[in-house]
Amino acid sequence: MVQDNRFQRFRLISNNKSNSTCLCPCSCSSTPNVTAAAAVATTIAANAPNSDDGVIYIACHEDPTSGKNVVLWSDILVPFKSATYVRNGAKIVPFLKGPDLNNLDPLRIPCVPGAVLDVVVDDQLDEVEAELGSMEAAIDKEAGHAEAAEETSQDEESAERSDIDQEHTGALEQELAAAEQGDVDAQYKVGYIYQLGYGQQMDFIKARSWYLKAAKQGHSEAQLQIGLSFEYGRGGCSKDYVKALEWYSGIIGERRPEAHYRIGLLFEKGQGRALPKNLQTAIVYFLEAAEQGHALAQLKVGNFYFHGTGIPRDYTKSREWCLKSAAQGNIPAQYCVGHFYKGGLDVKQDYQHAMEWYLRAADQGHAPAQHGVGNFYYYGHGVLKDYTRAMDWYLVAAEQGHAIAQYSVGLLYKGGLGVIQDYQKAMEWYTKAADQGCGDAQNAIGMLYIDGHGVPKDNAKALEWLLKAAEQGIARAQLNVGILYKRGQGIPADITKAGEWVHKAALQGLAPAQYNIGLMYHTGVEFPQDYKKALEWLLKAARQGQHDAEFLVGVYYEKGRCAGRSVSVAMEWYVKAAANGSHLARHRLEAVKKRLDRQGREQQEETEGPLAKRRKMAATSSKK
Repeated sequence: MVQDNRFQRFRLISNNKSNSTCLCPCSCSSTPNVTAAAAVATTIAANAPNSDDGVIYIACHEDPTSGKNVVLWSDILVPFKSATYVRNGAKIVPFLKGPDLNNLDPLRIPCVPGAVLDVVVDDQLDEVEAELGSMEAAIDKEAGHAEAAEETSQDEESAERSDIDQEHTGALEQELAAAEQGDVDAQYKVGYIYQLGYGQQMDFIKARSWYLKAAKQGHSEAQLQIGLSFEYGRGGCSKDYVKALEWYSGIIGERRPEAHYRIGLLFEKGQGRALPKNLQTAIVYFLEAAEQGHALAQLKVGNFYFHGTGIPRDYTKSREWCLKSAAQGNIPAQYCVGHFYKGGLDVKQDYQHAMEWYLRAADQGHAPAQHGVGNFYYYGHGVLKDYTRAMDWYLVAAEQGHAIAQYSVGLLYKGGLGVIQDYQKAMEWYTKAADQGCGDAQNAIGMLYIDGHGVPKDNAKALEWLLKAAEQGIARAQLNVGILYKRGQGIPADITKAGEWVHKAALQGLAPAQYNIGLMYHTGVEFPQDYKKALEWLLKAARQGQHDAEFLVGVYYEKGRCAGRSVSVAMEWYVKAAANGSHLARHRLEAVKKRLDRQGREQQEETEGPLAKRRKMAATSSKK
């Protein structure tokens, strides 16, 4: 089918708590038809293509600011009366915003050429409804967990929405007449109209000029907009945090949480000598905004308490603030609440409750939460282990560009978990993640080159990828680099570098690296031979259940090297090593037991003396 950029294609899906996706057939009474869509599609709607498979066409419009095609939300609402948001695959299509991060009015979404966008309809939303228009401005921090990774934060949130209703805006000329007579509300409305381009070309300079007139008369919303113009450097003025602070400070007495929040951001970021960073001051303003109900400020405060940033770490207060933010529909806050239940932080560990919170965020397109749900199925936390469902969730997040999810998809393809094993696809997904700087993926690519899985064996290329990960501090990659240098296969051997890299991994607590360092001190090749240091490192690894280290610790105690000789202690370590799969430990256990049995018999004979020996010999002869 030839792509027609005059129209955007849409189809109806439902959204419910079971996370099922239902495509509504054309015959369904709730499905809009192309005629209904055409009725709202302005001048070219009559030329819309025929509907097929429940897909309808809505006309695109040129956005006056960007020049790109957009679809008006009001047009979407005519055929899709109960629409809550639009998705492109797993990703929510956000409303376009102005420079101040306000949703543009009239609401509009960008066109996606060639795609069929899903209009999500849900008449019974969950208890916590999503504030989809501002989701990309929320804070997203992984609460200290590895699979997270991930975690990033975004500091900007849209300013408070104006209460101007499009239906009551009126023509620009009508507002101008009142504004020029000094009507403060009209002055603000004119600025708002110019800023958002309602009915004419956007003009931030004119918008700021009218905002300034209203601000000087004490209009608090206009004062906030002037502050934003200085904060972002728009409307013909340079970025100036000091002046932004002055304007925001003028309205904080009116209990405007947005002003407190923005002042907090100014002090958190700082602007050179003019406004130095001051985290303590920032926290004061964030707290004030949070106490006034500002959802993003509440999550900010929750994260400060969680990480102990600027204030003492307090998981109880952190959870309380995150819950308040989550209750307002803040999607990353819902995800963070899930972390508390998953990790058992300030609450009893509860995977099912954690899953519920993750799903609230995941169902709204939050990629880290989607990856987190996948992890529940991968590890079998609170649900039956299910690699297929894990892959489903990983893919949803990966297709949004979530690097750790992309790595996870590659991991399942490599292992053939939930999918047919496919090293080529594993490499493709690893590469996507690695190109975003994911160290685990870079290490995984290196291992594919070492093993020759899906690619020719190439230790030189392997080293390139492993070094990228190792230099990011990935312990497993540091160990692998050290082993490559030690072996010198396909690259020049370098025992000095080998020791250095393995030591870095060992210092991070990686048990196989600790074992290798112990072995290096034991053999005296990479480091001067030192049995005392060898035992120290071997014990670190052995206490983590590394069976090779457990076996060697047993040898040290059996031989009495740098530790008091103790066969009983040696036997304990051999038993642990054997239970963890060490064949050497099993053989050694048998040998030690035989030796002890033999020594026991010999000792008994020596104790009994010659007379007892003759009696035993006589008894044996009489039986014959």
